[in-house]
Amino acid sequence: MALDYYQTSPFGSLARHGGENDGWYIHWILHSPQGIQDMLFSRQTGAFIQGLAKRSSLPMEEASPKLAFAVLRVAVGEVTLTELASVLAADLKLSNDKAKAMAKEVEKELFVPHMLEFTQWQKLLHQKAEDWLKKWEGARAQGGQNAADLKNPPEKTKA
Repeated sequence: MALDYYQTSPFGSLARHGGENDGWYIHWILHSPQGIQDMLFSRQTGAFIQGLAKRSSLPMEEASPKLAFAVLRVAVGEVTLTELASVLAADLKLSNDKAKAMAKEVEKELFVPHMLEFTQWQKLLHQKAEDWLKKWEGARAQGGQNAADLKNPPEKTKA
């Protein structure tokens, strides 16, 4: 069965991915800038991904959804553009040179047209992650203060 271009778009790759974190990806896709959303949902992106798999002599049915999912992971900030080559090498079992060439082509064709928007989006995601981490660490530190001290219970008072 041949894949249509939607199935190999980054958003369409979620249907084949079927992971338990898909809701997380959908949340960040829907909160991403419009240009990034357009790229993630686009059939043209799917066509580019299928063409890249074909030009790289990869089995399209297997490689295209994995490549599309790697693009999605970059778009939502799970993976950086500089890490994309190593992700492709691991996911598609490619040599480093071939993975670097593919990552460079993905960056040029899919992310460079939206680079300003993409860079601002990545900074926002990074800031949100830092804010969440600070809140979590603060809550964790306070949690110990709010817990009952079971080793040294308070003395009973007479009523």
